[in-house]
Amino acid sequence: WWEGESAAKGFAEQLRANDAKLLTLCLVPPKRFDPQDVEEICDGLEVNTHCHELLASGHSLSDASCERLAKMIRINSSLRTLSLGDSSLGDRAGILFDALGENASLTSLDFEHKGLTAEAGRRLASALVRRAEGAAG
Repeated sequence: WWEGESAAKGFAEQLRANDAKLLTLCLVPPKRFDPQDVEEICDGLEVNTHCHELLASGHSLSDASCERLAKMIRINSSLRTLSLGDSSLGDRAGILFDALGENASLTSLDFEHKGLTAEAGRRLASALVRRAEGAAG
């Protein structure tokens, strides 16, 4: 059942087709979420208006994957819930957090047990301030 294989390709096709039935995208292990999968899912989420949840915890994310996810976060306006990374995420979470300042739709973040650092926390706080200022302005 998806072990070692990519479920992302099929999900990415549904996302690009803006399938109204795909509200939650769950890519937790044993489903794969490697850099190619990140690219395909982000491409789909950038044009999708129905998917509300991206659940992809339990996967290590490279700097490049975090940058790609951040680009998607800046563009997407349908996601409400985001759960990404594993215990090695650490400072790389800051790349994702920087994008939150430009996204008004996300309301729930799951970064528990992701090895977050004080620097990542500062970047999250800064993004939340920018987001609040944008909403007030």
